[in-house]
Amino acid sequence: MLKWDDIFRPFSNLKSVNLSSLNRIYEMNTFYRILSFDGLELTDSGNVVQSHLDSSLPKNKTVAIPEPFTFTELHTSKQFKEKEDFIINLAKMLRIEIDSLVESGFEVIQLLAPSIAYNKEVDFGIVSDALKIITNGLKAKTILHTYFGDVSKKIESLFGLACFRLGIRYYYNTSKFYTKTQFFRQITHSWYNQFFQYGN
Repeated sequence: MLKWDDIFRPFSNLKSVNLSSLNRIYEMNTFYRILSFDGLELTDSGNVVQSHLDSSLPKNKTVAIPEPFTFTELHTSKQFKEKEDFIINLAKMLRIEIDSLVESGFEVIQLLAPSIAYNKEVDFGIVSDALKIITNGLKAKTILHTYFGDVSKKIESLFGLACFRLGIRYYYNTSKFYTKTQFFRQITHSWYNQFFQYGN
């Protein structure tokens, strides 16, 4: 398979990246190419993502890219042996890419986070640290979008993360709720607790 199309493909052009094998996405019949980040410096010019986009749109420019935790879960690095180091360095690389996008007029950055939903265990401490690198002082709105899994037990942790908005595929695991109203009441209750815990 010489050509492939997935959310990570633009980053295959980074000088520090070597191509590895194709792998299934979460046990589905959809594949992605595993990238091996083998260089100490992950960033090139900061225009890798932008070079794959049409920047001619006059307004309301939105771009979707993977967030650092998902990136780390699905790819490898010979340089960064500790997952925490890998996540933080990927976050720094993504921030440079995002800054370039914002400078060219992109107003909304959608951070795709399927692994946060799919994985049973998520270290929200390191997820939070990585997202702060991306969002602190950013002159664009960020949306953390979770999918490919049930986040009902992670709601409070998700609301504590540094992002402008949170996207949830709410049709996952709603069977334990009698009605959609009861489900949204639980979401609102979790948000209310987090709002007063972290302040407004």
